[in-house]
Amino acid sequence: MSIRNDRIKAMMQEDNITVAEFAEGIGKTKMTAAALAEGTIKMPKLSTFTDICNFFGCSADYLLGRSDARYYV
Repeated sequence: MSIRNDRIKAMMQEDNITVAEFAEGIGKTKMTAAALAEGTIKMPKLSTFTDICNFFGCSADYLLGRSDARYYV
């Protein structure tokens, strides 16, 4: 599992977001959203990656593990 997947799962738990809500928020199916959170999808398309960042309000650097600051400063 990658840092990205760990952080997606952690943000879902922190924000009490279900897979269905995550899927709707990023415009994907529940199956795809679950695969993103579990790490089955190793590297999503750039547009999907951007949608994930926008949904959680986090920076790409945070999602990639390059920063520990979740929110924009």
